[in-house]
Amino acid sequence: MTRAAGTVAGAAGLALVLGIAFFPVIRGRATLLPVQPGVMPDGPYGYTGPRPAPAVLDPAASAIKYLPVTALVSRMWKRGELPFWNPFCGGGVPLWANGEAFACAPLRLPLYLDPSARMWNAWWLLRLWLAGCLTAALARHLGISMAGSLGAGTAYMLGGYLVLSLNLMHLDVDILLPGLLLAVDRLLGQPRSQWGFVAVAGVTWAMALGGGPQALAVDALLAAVWVLVRSPGRVATAQTVLAGATGMAGSLPFWFPFLEVLGRAHHLHGAGAARSGASVVPMAGLRALVGPWLDRPDAQGLPSYYYAGEMVLLLAVAGAWSASRRGRAGTAVPARLLVGVACFELWKIFGGPGSAALGALPGLSLIWWGKYAGPLALSLALLAGFGLDRLARGRWLPGWGLALALAAELVALRPGPLPAPHDPLRPAPYVGWLQSRVHAEPGWRICGLGTVLMPDIAAAFDLPDIRLEDSLIDREQYRVLFDGISAPKEPRLSMFITLDALDPRRLDALRGLGVRWLLAWKEWRPVPAVAPALVRVYDAEIGIWQIRGARPFPGWPPRGRRLFWVGCWAAVVLVPVLLWAGLSVGKGPSRRPSRMI
Repeated sequence: MTRAAGTVAGAAGLALVLGIAFFPVIRGRATLLPVQPGVMPDGPYGYTGPRPAPAVLDPAASAIKYLPVTALVSRMWKRGELPFWNPFCGGGVPLWANGEAFACAPLRLPLYLDPSARMWNAWWLLRLWLAGCLTAALARHLGISMAGSLGAGTAYMLGGYLVLSLNLMHLDVDILLPGLLLAVDRLLGQPRSQWGFVAVAGVTWAMALGGGPQALAVDALLAAVWVLVRSPGRVATAQTVLAGATGMAGSLPFWFPFLEVLGRAHHLHGAGAARSGASVVPMAGLRALVGPWLDRPDAQGLPSYYYAGEMVLLLAVAGAWSASRRGRAGTAVPARLLVGVACFELWKIFGGPGSAALGALPGLSLIWWGKYAGPLALSLALLAGFGLDRLARGRWLPGWGLALALAAELVALRPGPLPAPHDPLRPAPYVGWLQSRVHAEPGWRICGLGTVLMPDIAAAFDLPDIRLEDSLIDREQYRVLFDGISAPKEPRLSMFITLDALDPRRLDALRGLGVRWLLAWKEWRPVPAVAPALVRVYDAEIGIWQIRGARPFPGWPPRGRRLFWVGCWAAVVLVPVLLWAGLSVGKGPSRRPSRMI
């Protein structure tokens, strides 16, 4: 079988496994979109299907932010507008420079064109398939057999890290990690390859715009270690570094405004926060690596940490054992490197001696290692491929038998059941009622109580909601919006303004921010102290109250435009210079490095 035919066959095999695992979604009888409160307090408007336990670790992330913000970005691109600023959350928050907004993520082009529920399902599955294909290609490049490569691709594609985090932003970065290592390793083996240079630069550029700064930092550390260990000489190292720098330079229009926002922001990954680099996952969660059945489920019926699967772990141990013994030098080096990466990740995530001190270092303190575990999942998957080859010893039947057993286990582990098809952003009638009034009189804003029109959902309907759930909010905005309203505890923002104790002071703060419409559930009644200032004006699906005495508030002007244009000019200048420098490194006669496996 030729290499091209093998690539096509491998991609088809991974698609078949993925299709079996998610057949209800492909058939149209289920959805990957979680059933969470959307435009209604009790769930998506009009949804009458089953409400099983969510099949992902953070279902609220989609309902609160990703779906509505992507819908907003799509509308802005289609109108010919730069999706730079979101005026519908709080007093206005960054959109382009927000690491969770995907305003310029290349892989999200299908969602920009059609942010429908059907496209979300297709896009999530295609993203998993891409991760499997890139992992299988990297495995083949490292000398693993066809069966072992498909096993590695399946282990990464259907492992708990990707499946349980299916809807989260940072997977846009982590699915490209095997592609980055593949491009880097090929360029190190052929340092004068122009296409290899462009491949490294292109993958780096796509990852840098992927919307997951913490995941990008962790994956970049792995790539740097890979270069140091695998490089055959200074020329190869220099050209690979220049290729990565070229990709990063192309992303400067995003990173310059992002760094300005980050420097002024309240976020959830401070050095003293529960999501800082010094935090660790309890050792009891280590059992979940084997499979969900060995760990006590939480309240939602999900394991406390990502599972790898029993077959994957057993094969990975066999791969690690094989790497520790003398064998083919070409495969021993990358296998030993992967063993080191996996051990380091386990030590850091589960709190080995000294791991907290490492996580408290500047920069590293912003990374929540237990969440951004792409290098661990990829290392275990590739080691499983090495271990499969070790146990099969070149025999066809044992090799494919182990690969099928691995795939069968991961298909069976796929969380479920899944909810019935629905559109979380289907607008309830009251949304149109609000739009007609807010758009007729610019400067007025709304405020929802509890899960009525959850934070950021309003952005999907061009409704300015004073609430927000955002890890990158300017400190001055934070002070004005939240002091005296929800009184959140530092450094974490309050997810919802519940206003359980709505008093005259808080009501006056809402008036000053232009809040004219207060959204609540039907049974809610204001306390006597503020009842005279509120008039109920809508009582169909929810209750909407008008606040007397509110003053128009247009919101804050966008921040970061100057640095955006600085980033554009910097990219225009730096990309050609770095491209020329990288392609010019080491020109002339020299000894060609030996081919790496």
